[in-house]
Amino acid sequence: MGASLVRIPIMNVYIARRLGVLRDHLIARLQAAPLPPRDAEIIVVQSQGMRQWLTLAMADALGCAGSVELPFPARFVRSLSASVGMSPRDVDPFSRESMTWRVDALLRDVNLGDPQFAALSRYLGEGDDRMRFGLAAQVAAQSGEEAAESARARPSQSAVSR
Repeated sequence: MGASLVRIPIMNVYIARRLGVLRDHLIARLQAAPLPPRDAEIIVVQSQGMRQWLTLAMADALGCAGSVELPFPARFVRSLSASVGMSPRDVDPFSRESMTWRVDALLRDVNLGDPQFAALSRYLGEGDDRMRFGLAAQVAAQSGEEAAESARARPSQSAVSR
């Protein structure tokens, strides 16, 4: 079974049941119509393993895979939105900045007198807003891109609402 093409303006999305079919189709397309040397082909991948596998496959078939960018979906969306002048906060609710403000809002609503939040109450103590916001920033930073990707893949299971 071959790869099928879904046309979206300025972007081609190829769908197939097997990765080998997609790889072969990509390589054939790159051989038939290569971009100029300073233009980068952008191929969105789902994992680091797929990035390495595809890079090696293209290098084996084409001799070089130097003008190819292989971003993860979140990075691709951020760069695409930045190219049209949008702020990452406008586009990505899972960016570090957006997450920091959202976690801070959740922390503001916590009843620190409740025994189940005793550890949080001890940590924050009588601290000011900067202490709470600092904790929110740490939590957002630790969430990382993997957590964002997981939340995007399963929005119904995400603990953070939009």
